Amino acid sequence: CRSLMNHGISIPDEVIVTGFDGIEEIMRRINEEDTFAQREARKITFAELAERYGDAASERAFSVGDYESYLFNKHLEQKYSD
Repeated sequence: CRSLMNHGISIPDEVIVTGFDGIEEIMRRINEEDTFAQREARKITFAELAERYGDAASERAFSVGDYESYLFNKHLEQKYSD
């Protein structure tokens, strides 16, 4: 926890540490609060994700939900990479 905070990462606003918060706190935050991931996901549409990170030539099989998660993770990697 201290290392994350030393790097400017806010706990629990930006990351939830399961050994510290516990599963009940994680589920409560997901259901009742506005987490970092939820705020980021609202900033970009699926169409934008597909346009930026999708590959029309790909032969991979994804469900729509899995593909959206894959593209969103690509977006976050690019946005927050050092």
